[in-house]
Amino acid sequence: MANSKIEQSHSKSKIATYRQKIDRIDDQLLGLLLRRVSLAKKIGQFKLKAGAQLRDPLREEQILTRLSSKAQNALSHTVVRKFFSTLIDLTRELEQKSVLHNKVHHHLPKGRLVIIGLGHMGLSLWQDLSNAFASRLYGSETHAPHLRYIKKHYPKLQKFNFLDSLTSHDIVILCLPADEVLYYVKKHHASLQKAGLVMDITAVKKDYLLRLKKIYQGENYISCHPLAGAEGSGPQSARPDLFNHSTVYCMPLSSNQSSRSTALFKSFWGLFDASLLTVSPAEHDRAVAFTSHLTHLISFKLWEMTDKLQNKGHTRLVLGPSLKGMLRVSSSSAIHWQNILKENRSYLLEHLMSLKKLLKDAEKNLKAKKAPKLLQRKTI
Repeated sequence: MANSKIEQSHSKSKIATYRQKIDRIDDQLLGLLLRRVSLAKKIGQFKLKAGAQLRDPLREEQILTRLSSKAQNALSHTVVRKFFSTLIDLTRELEQKSVLHNKVHHHLPKGRLVIIGLGHMGLSLWQDLSNAFASRLYGSETHAPHLRYIKKHYPKLQKFNFLDSLTSHDIVILCLPADEVLYYVKKHHASLQKAGLVMDITAVKKDYLLRLKKIYQGENYISCHPLAGAEGSGPQSARPDLFNHSTVYCMPLSSNQSSRSTALFKSFWGLFDASLLTVSPAEHDRAVAFTSHLTHLISFKLWEMTDKLQNKGHTRLVLGPSLKGMLRVSSSSAIHWQNILKENRSYLLEHLMSLKKLLKDAEKNLKAKKAPKLLQRKTI
């Protein structure tokens, strides 16, 4: 019994000694991490001046390959790659924040940024810009569930209450559904014309912009659509990296767009290293009907089909990776997407008819005894 107590005391002493050594190593690791981040930020500033992309996949792979080749004993190649891959991602995130802060002061030295609508898209913008803009960033939300979430999780978010004092240095982003944008613009038409730039990020443009032009004649308005959506909906699904490196469709409301608003627009999306693509409203709607809206429609219908099969007692229906991947986008709000699909129904129906023809041909080929080539795919 006495020997057992002595052994336990000896084990505790050894554990305490090892933990002290681990603590010293952790302190050294933290110091090295701070040095690594500092160097990464300096590299980021040089890339900013040179107009180069922050991420260098080739360099990252060289680092991972070099370090994983040195793996030994308890550290496998996989463990080493996973550890340093995570470290690189975290360092790059801090590097991006540092570069963003410098971009703000370089491209947008004055003025305030106002985000109207703090749902999934609006709050994602706010999260990304909150550190860089600090006291110049404001938000506004009236939807009750969203407002409760914002008050609880973002109590320091500055409320927008200076509509009548907007200046040519200010940027207003309307992150609202089309009908709400039209209502807001009609109500605050005169005040919005004082801003340097007014933007919306609505998902369907053609009919909506025709209605908008009837109530707003300012030369400071650019309707845009960043292709940056993600699964989920509402402020709880917001994430700060949502718009990084996105493609943004651009549609100036006026043919005589002011040079000031154009410059502010380019500077703003330059903060995210976004690619700008100017198109007509019809070109936009036809394109997204295929690349986004048709995809969501199929995903929601596959979800309905899956649900029906499971309810019929298909207990062995296991959702494999392929099906899960196709169902992924249907985790968004069905009501939100139903409205978008109806708004763009003409172009969506056009692509749906083409898909139905392909599926009809596939059905015919499957039924034939000597079917021609069933699946064909060319490199995109």
